[in-house]
Amino acid sequence: MVEDVIRDLKYGVGVNHLPSGRFCANAVWMTLNVIAHNLGRWVGRIGLGRDATSMTTKTLRTRC
Repeated sequence: MVEDVIRDLKYGVGVNHLPSGRFCANAVWMTLNVIAHNLGRWVGRIGLGRDATSMTTKTLRTRC
């Protein structure tokens, strides 16, 4: 479960592309990506119900 979230954050939202060598910039980037991931999960849960629990962010973006 946790591994799926980490993989989805890396490849679905963009955490694997941290923009800077500066800690503060990367911390803000990571925070925004986690917020976007959580909002996507929330919207998917409300709009698609139980079907959205196993979807990745990429799949959720293409279906909604």
